[in-house]
Amino acid sequence: MDNHPSNGWGPEVLLGLGRLEGRVEQFLTHQARMDEKLDEHDKRILALEETRSTHKGFATGIALIASAATAAVGFFVNALALGNHIK
Repeated sequence: MDNHPSNGWGPEVLLGLGRLEGRVEQFLTHQARMDEKLDEHDKRILALEETRSTHKGFATGIALIASAATAAVGFFVNALALGNHIK
């Protein structure tokens, strides 16, 4: 049996195929928009992660400087205290 539309397919079948084609096209359009949004989100997340990394680096540097300064102050206070007891 030949399945050509002119050989027995009714208008309901052709209408259903048209609707199905429209839905598939809508799905593909929606999928393309979601892909674009995901790309935008990826870019934003990457920028936020890079900023966070930079901030963590600065915080680590500041903590290192503060730690060194605290150790130096402690060393000098200890040296002054020992120096006063020796005299």
